[in-house]
Amino acid sequence: MNESRFTSATLLLVDDDPSIIQAASRLLSEFGRCRFARSAADALRLLRREPVDLVLLDAEMTSALASLLKMLLRQCMGTAE
Repeated sequence: MNESRFTSATLLLVDDDPSIIQAASRLLSEFGRCRFARSAADALRLLRREPVDLVLLDAEMTSALASLLKMLLRQCMGTAE
């Protein structure tokens, strides 16, 4: 497999727990550049400024903005829940 195609990917990790972000970034940094957001509001701001290839979102985020972010991501990326 050609691994060089992964290193140019931009990954967005969204979680309110810094230890989860830190662990995930260590595991995923070999696949591309990791960006971080600790809230749905931060993630939305970042997504307005910069396109990403993959979003990993804490499924337990329950704020209204988190629900909005999940809905927007599904619509934009054409994915199911």
